[in-house]
Amino acid sequence: MDSADYMFVLNPHFYHEGSIFANVQLVFYYDMNNSYFNVMLEAFQHHKDALTSPGSLIPGIQGRPPLTRMYSKYDLVQYNVNRKAKDAACSKLSKPERYECDKFPFASTYEGAGIGDGRFSVRYIPRAANNTHGRWLAPWYAYDRILHKDQFYIGFNE
Repeated sequence: MDSADYMFVLNPHFYHEGSIFANVQLVFYYDMNNSYFNVMLEAFQHHKDALTSPGSLIPGIQGRPPLTRMYSKYDLVQYNVNRKAKDAACSKLSKPERYECDKFPFASTYEGAGIGDGRFSVRYIPRAANNTHGRWLAPWYAYDRILHKDQFYIGFNE
């Protein structure tokens, strides 16, 4: 059991404690062919392209280093450095109307844009795709008990 008191802070009806499994490889799966997730397809595709394009060294896919979750309130400085680096990279791109700049790896990981090694990707995607993906990632962290400094991968169900 863990007692991560930062889990479910927005919903007091959930318990803050939870079971964890120590010998499991954590994978956040993107279900690329499930129409339920269509609104997020452009986010999924951006992350897949970032991870699988020829020569990519971006961490987060099996066979490379994993991503490491960063709970922003435990490391607000690095979280803000990630966001600032993402904003700088996005400012160099043309922004279509109703689009937002998506980044991969996520700002909520220690491998985000602020690490300074250039192993990240930014792309403008529809605002709905970006916002929905963010609202999907946060509950995954919570429900699957992905705690601060836990490592995980991105997987693609196709």
